[in-house]
Amino acid sequence: MGYFILFVVVFVTVTLIKGKIDKKKRSQQPYITPEEIAKDMADIESTQDEYEKQGKIAQWNKKMDEKTAWLEADTKRMQAERARRKAAKEAEKQAKIEFKNRNK
Repeated sequence: MGYFILFVVVFVTVTLIKGKIDKKKRSQQPYITPEEIAKDMADIESTQDEYEKQGKIAQWNKKMDEKTAWLEADTKRMQAERARRKAAKEAEKQAKIEFKNRNK
């Protein structure tokens, strides 16, 4: 029975502390005013209108440009990764050679 009471006390204490921390975090978050929300919604609607005016082909061109840019960035990342691996491999080979020369 004593363990059960101890468990309840610890559980309640932890829950209260956690609730206090969550409340503090929520109070520190910036408050978004309804005017800001309305402004953001107007921006979204205006961009949607622009897309509708552009037509399907312009939208497809934009999507293809985005995909091309992403692929180019991915290719550069892969080339950098290959160069890093190659440099690490060369460094490992050099370290082995130096180790052999040192032990002779």
